[in-house]
Amino acid sequence: MKPPATEPTSGARRGSGRELAFREALQIFVLGSLIVTVLTIGVVAFEYSTRSMEDLKRRHYTLPINATDREVQRLVERADETLRELQTVARRGVVDVRDREKLVEMLAERLRAQPHLSWLSFSEDATGHFVGAWRNEANEVILNESDPSENEGRPRERKLAIDGRREPFVRDVPAGYDPRTRDWYRLAVEAGGNLHWTEPYLFNERRLGVTACAGVWGADGKLLGVFTADFFIDAISSFLDTIGTAQRRLIVVRSETGKILGLGSSLGEDLTTAVQSKLRELDVQRLAPGEPLFTAVPFEGRMFDVVLTERRFDSGIHYSIAVAGPEDEFLGIARTNLWWTSIVGLGALVCVGGIAVLLSGRLARPLTAISEDLEAAGNLEFAEREPLPRHIREIAVVADAVDRMKAGLRSFARYVPTAVVRELLSRKEAATLGGQERRLTIFFSDVSDFTRISEPLAPAEVVRELSAYLEMMFGIIEREFSGTVDKFTGDGILAWYNAPKELPDHATQACAAALRVQAAIAASRGGGG
Repeated sequence: MKPPATEPTSGARRGSGRELAFREALQIFVLGSLIVTVLTIGVVAFEYSTRSMEDLKRRHYTLPINATDREVQRLVERADETLRELQTVARRGVVDVRDREKLVEMLAERLRAQPHLSWLSFSEDATGHFVGAWRNEANEVILNESDPSENEGRPRERKLAIDGRREPFVRDVPAGYDPRTRDWYRLAVEAGGNLHWTEPYLFNERRLGVTACAGVWGADGKLLGVFTADFFIDAISSFLDTIGTAQRRLIVVRSETGKILGLGSSLGEDLTTAVQSKLRELDVQRLAPGEPLFTAVPFEGRMFDVVLTERRFDSGIHYSIAVAGPEDEFLGIARTNLWWTSIVGLGALVCVGGIAVLLSGRLARPLTAISEDLEAAGNLEFAEREPLPRHIREIAVVADAVDRMKAGLRSFARYVPTAVVRELLSRKEAATLGGQERRLTIFFSDVSDFTRISEPLAPAEVVRELSAYLEMMFGIIEREFSGTVDKFTGDGILAWYNAPKELPDHATQACAAALRVQAAIAASRGGGG
């Protein structure tokens, strides 16, 4: 007869099957906390680094713009101030513009006092007579005077020494010069006494420059002539070269119509030309005066950062400043540092993760052994184990408590049937005095003629044979047919069925167990009776 299915013992794990081992839980907690922490720090550091690099990039490009702006403003303001002063002294009659010698001396002294200016001049409206002073590349002051009615309008020039001496200065200058035919003269007259700035144009010195011009009217309202203050724009380019070559970048100053006022570049000729063409494509009109525009333009697979700004003056001069440079040239080092920081952080994460795994294993090993001991103790199985490492006080306390509990269960099982103890443990009930009325089937067995059988055997053989017999009997009665062994009395066994575990067919199970015992004994004797 097939034995009934047994109920789970106290040591069986009851749950949904989703429980985690302590080691796994500890690893998940430590690694999860570490990953969240590292990711949080990484994200914050990346965001902060990105913002810092962006701010640094803006500063990097804004600084040369501000320096260029100050330089151009200084040139413009010096010319404005000088022209207004010349207008004032001429209008008030402090200097008679018809006294050409005194006028040219005054212009020369004003030019010495303004080293950033290249030309100061006055053109008389009545005759077209021109007087001026200009500065050559050797920083010498040259006096220039011409009249359309004299020497075919060819200028006469003299070099003015520091002590006032005048020495002839000869150069090839075209004839037929009449300032009244020049655009700057016409624009100054149209401005009606206000200052006007021209676009860059080629001077007789074969150098590009710009002119600030202003007309002067007498007390009778008649036009006396036009004063000019000029500077060569290569002075701006020289300044840009000094501030632009430290980094690979391009700095360009343009007039309102797009003509170049100054250019400084360390990108090389081809790349400079290509980047300039890209800059021309940008719509400068969308700029607000004084507000820089930060953008980027692609070129041959590389991105170039570009900063544009525009300046406007009441005197009429408008210009824009652009700074461009390869994005990777500036941010490459920062990005490399960020990449290495990520690699180091990942390496640290792996190392700390490995340490966490080792540490969790070190902590979980004794706890796992304790949990296995407890599970075995629930089945009243008390296997010997090696002493647990007790580096942590709480684990040592738990291990000692488990050892004491196992000793107590061993002692309890000596006086109470094992099945009863298991039943109590499975029901999580405490042992109490009292009992229950229940109908039982008593099972009793005894070895026939045990005395006669054991007399010829040695004591050790008797113990061995009896132990094998009792083990076989115990397995059949309890394990196969769910009985409860009460006691062993020498070679006799007392057991019962239907307590503590309820068995509806306990009598049938007891009889089946008896038949199974007979069959097992017969088999052990080789088929004998």
